[in-house]
Amino acid sequence: MTTFIDVDINDPGRVLYIHDRPVLELGKRMFDEQALCVYVCENQDQVWLYYGGWSRRTIVPYSNWTGLAVSNDGGVTFQRAFSGPILDRTPFEVYSATASFICREQERWHMWYASGEDWIDVDGKYEEYYVIKHAYSKDGISWVRENKKLLSSKGQYEPTHRPSVFFKDGKYHMYFCYRGVSDFRGGKNSYRMGYLSQ
Repeated sequence: MTTFIDVDINDPGRVLYIHDRPVLELGKRMFDEQALCVYVCENQDQVWLYYGGWSRRTIVPYSNWTGLAVSNDGGVTFQRAFSGPILDRTPFEVYSATASFICREQERWHMWYASGEDWIDVDGKYEEYYVIKHAYSKDGISWVRENKKLLSSKGQYEPTHRPSVFFKDGKYHMYFCYRGVSDFRGGKNSYRMGYLSQ
């Protein structure tokens, strides 16, 4: 379920409001049977919600692509902008494209996102290996995907995910998550935070 809370900006531990119902209904057996909010922004008089659309699979656990929903009431409720994803399979990206961070610079939108590279068999269970890539757009809907891996892995099959980017002192700075492909659910290869600048 995708919903939200409001907190005091000067005291984030003070909860002002809890929205007790979904802002986006479940999908209809398309690409987004389940939806996970990944990024929200204002665009003119609307609020746009980019979300990860999950569908169950048979051989591997899931398929995960990026959808867009739009709110006309300040973010209280959202409606899907399209039936299909705005980031879908391409000839070069066939496993997933999700967990986006988006910003606008003048007339160009930028997106950093996690792109699935492979499914790795770990003790008879498939775990996804993904890397961070970049895309750009004129309208926030149609994206040019460069298909370039932005980070070098420290080890084999080290997934990187959930980028967060800002510009300061003439450089782009990125915080991101990384983990191992095995023993990461509370084990020695669990999620960590990384940092990169350029």
